[in-house]
Amino acid sequence: MKKIIVILAALLVATSLVACDNGKEQDTSPNIDIPTNAPEETPTEDDTPSVDRNFEEKNDVVYVMTPNGAANLRTDTNFDASSLSGISVKNGVELERIEADANWSKVTYEGENYFIANKIIVEKSVLDGFEPVEKTIKIIVPSINVRYVPARTSDDPIATLVENNEVEVVGFNADLGEEGWYKIKLTVTEDQPYEYGYISAYHDYSEVVTEGSTEAAS
Repeated sequence: MKKIIVILAALLVATSLVACDNGKEQDTSPNIDIPTNAPEETPTEDDTPSVDRNFEEKNDVVYVMTPNGAANLRTDTNFDASSLSGISVKNGVELERIEADANWSKVTYEGENYFIANKIIVEKSVLDGFEPVEKTIKIIVPSINVRYVPARTSDDPIATLVENNEVEVVGFNADLGEEGWYKIKLTVTEDQPYEYGYISAYHDYSEVVTEGSTEAAS
């Protein structure tokens, strides 16, 4: 009888160990899809039809400037597939703006009128306001985000600089924000298509006065 009890106890222990091992091998963590690229456009909740908008007359030039490098020109003020014109323009393309409200602009491209969200354009006067600068600075804080436009946007940064990185500054605009913005040179790669980026001059930097390598963000 004692032998039977011992055998049964051993079998119970072995069964428990197998169950524990199986539990450890099972991955119960949720699968999370992390996007590798920013969305083509950042939708705005304001999708009022263009005919019902109170557009103000404009006579200026704007640049396409989006996180992924291009934007669609649309036939109306919404992000529905029905408003797609079939024309996509890359970052840096100049558009003549003729009307605008708080969220959308009416622009002219190759002789035709289209609509584009204000979130994915930047006024030419903003980018032209950068004075040429030739210097190298070193990052002396843990990290700094590099933006595709000189503003703190809700989109993911195009690059991140970390402490001791050195970057080549090619422009400065003191009129943007409290401390202004630097325009910096970047290294173009398949994953990072921008030739230039922007970092806030609000952060602390150390100017590199001696000759040395400049490590652009990538």
